[in-house]
Amino acid sequence: MLVPLLHALLGGAEPQPTLSEYGQHIHPPQITGNQLFEAYQDHGGPGIIDKRKMWVYHTHLADAPYEVDQLVRDTSNSEVINHLFATACYPEHGLPLLLYFAKAYNVDIKSALLANANAGGDNVHRGMVLGLLLGAAIWNYRNI
Repeated sequence: MLVPLLHALLGGAEPQPTLSEYGQHIHPPQITGNQLFEAYQDHGGPGIIDKRKMWVYHTHLADAPYEVDQLVRDTSNSEVINHLFATACYPEHGLPLLLYFAKAYNVDIKSALLANANAGGDNVHRGMVLGLLLGAAIWNYRNI
């Protein structure tokens, strides 16, 4: 999803609707950030959890596509960060979270990257992808 999204943004696609459209190509994780961290605490750390359980935690996705516009409209940052999506390195949480930041901050690169950094966790990797997407969106859309 990321490469076609980047390609569309580099091609001059309007950022806000394009982020929404491509966001619907993914499905958020079934297990929330809160549930994931609670499972880690209950087991004494992720390395102690049975590998089959870990596979389920990180691969079972919601049936419905990701509705990032609805999330931005109906949910606060504090509800999204760590409660809905974990801020750790897991891509099933990081990808929807970075799309949330891009949409919630109206493709404002400085505000979105600052919100990502303030969210903590594995913010460097999320921020690199977020910055790449927003940089492409801003540069090409403004220069059409």
